[in-house]
Amino acid sequence: VSANNAIVDQNYPYPLIDVYSYGYRARRIETLIQTDEDGIFTMEDMRRIQGDTYNQKIEFLMPALEALPLTDPIAQEALAFLRLWDGRNDIDSPQAALFEALWYQLLQLAIVDDLGSVPAGGGDLEWYLVSMFIDVDALPLWDNRNTLDIVETRQDILTQALIEAWNQLVALLGDDPQAWSWGAIHMAHFVGRPFGNDTLGEIDRRFVVSVPTGGGDSIVNATGWTANDPFNVRVLPSMRQIYSLADWDATLRINPPGQSGDPRSLYYRDQVEMWANVDYRIAPFSQEAIKATTHYILVLVPAS
Repeated sequence: VSANNAIVDQNYPYPLIDVYSYGYRARRIETLIQTDEDGIFTMEDMRRIQGDTYNQKIEFLMPALEALPLTDPIAQEALAFLRLWDGRNDIDSPQAALFEALWYQLLQLAIVDDLGSVPAGGGDLEWYLVSMFIDVDALPLWDNRNTLDIVETRQDILTQALIEAWNQLVALLGDDPQAWSWGAIHMAHFVGRPFGNDTLGEIDRRFVVSVPTGGGDSIVNATGWTANDPFNVRVLPSMRQIYSLADWDATLRINPPGQSGDPRSLYYRDQVEMWANVDYRIAPFSQEAIKATTHYILVLVPAS
């Protein structure tokens, strides 16, 4: 499976990409393929795989949290709430919101306080780093440099991360955890800059389309965010497509936020919610099917 990871070894002579993914998405896709009940993959199966939101961080972070001898009531409540989670970063999941807030706070307390920022800027390098030291007690990163008279332990930082994550979501989404949702803080912003400037002016804001979405960093539904800009989507699948080899005219595609580049058009943002929900439109392939579904024809004529 290829999902931005290296599918060749280090002896391959030709450069394909500057920085490879560590392969967490590829591993999950392989798992979904290998555990399929009948080994027959339909269009719906492919759709399910493309939209998979399982967060593999749960596999190394939750055991570390479960081992904590918690006495703080907020930390206890936070962990109890996370135990209800199915591990999926779905749009409407309150536990996914808490887990990602926990991840953000852990990065702040263990890495940012020492280095000033997260060097990876998001992505699966963060996963790799934390998974390597999450069970190591004697690690200088656990000590918070901002508390000069205290030497924090691994237990202290993990507990504090739980507390800070809970308080962060209370501040952002209110004090009813059942009303929280991952999509409420995990927004994808489709930013058009038709005039080529780097900063968003009032005119440019008319071209911005925002939508809540599921997924996350190094999840198959790859809507990654960075700890330096928490929760806002920074990378995303700009187009999804599933080809039907049995019937090319049954091919599925979604192209967010829409087909038109004119914000006044009905078709400027009409695909963005479908994209967020991992939905698709039929993409006719043959000339006959294209003609049968055509509503408008755009003719471009030179000015001269």
